[in-house]
Amino acid sequence: MFKSILKLVRSDCRIIAHDPVILLLLSGPLLIIIILKLFSPVFSDSVYSKSGFHIMEYYPVIAITLVCLIPYLKATIYLHILRHENGYLSSDRKATPDSSHSFLLIRMFFIVFQSFVFIILTILIINPVPSEGWLRNLFAACLLSFQAPFICLMIRTLAWEKVNQILVFFVSLIFLIAVPFGLLVHHPWNYLVFFSPFYWVAWAWIIKTPAEGFMYGAISVIITSVALTVFLRSLLRKKVFE
Repeated sequence: MFKSILKLVRSDCRIIAHDPVILLLLSGPLLIIIILKLFSPVFSDSVYSKSGFHIMEYYPVIAITLVCLIPYLKATIYLHILRHENGYLSSDRKATPDSSHSFLLIRMFFIVFQSFVFIILTILIINPVPSEGWLRNLFAACLLSFQAPFICLMIRTLAWEKVNQILVFFVSLIFLIAVPFGLLVHHPWNYLVFFSPFYWVAWAWIIKTPAEGFMYGAISVIITSVALTVFLRSLLRKKVFE
């Protein structure tokens, strides 16, 4: 198992180093930080001086939405890696269903772990929800990191060709759009975005009551877990990594 993981890490590093698109995607969190820490205050002051509208009053909504982009970036990176690699097991014709299953689990662990690192570092710098402490931020980072394999497997399951994957990616942004929509609109219109795990993560992050935050987080985990189970079974049934 350790040798398999090491081989995957080396393969990923080699692919990342030679793919400018992946390198660009890796800079996404840095761009988010620059936008929120440098450009947003200046832009907000400019708008306020001209219209009296203070954009920074909506900083948590804007910041949470942009942080939710990080799982999308990580999912896109691994879609590129899988396309380059054409499946780690593809060169091993003796691979078994168990090895395919292990391959997918290792891949999902990579995506979750790397997403968590990028998300928590971004949160520490931009502090999306100033009213909440480190424990709530850690909780939100854990919840968001599980959205990366959800997005990755959804796109991989629904589309095989690169062009189709791009189309599915843009359609999947509806899960992200649900965040500002759900946080800003009033009952009952927010019912329209209950399908999005990102929406429940956002509320778990900003709601004042810890018990409610935990409940909303649990809802996001349930939605994501059900979706991941369906996508994993579909991919393994198609034996795309053998």
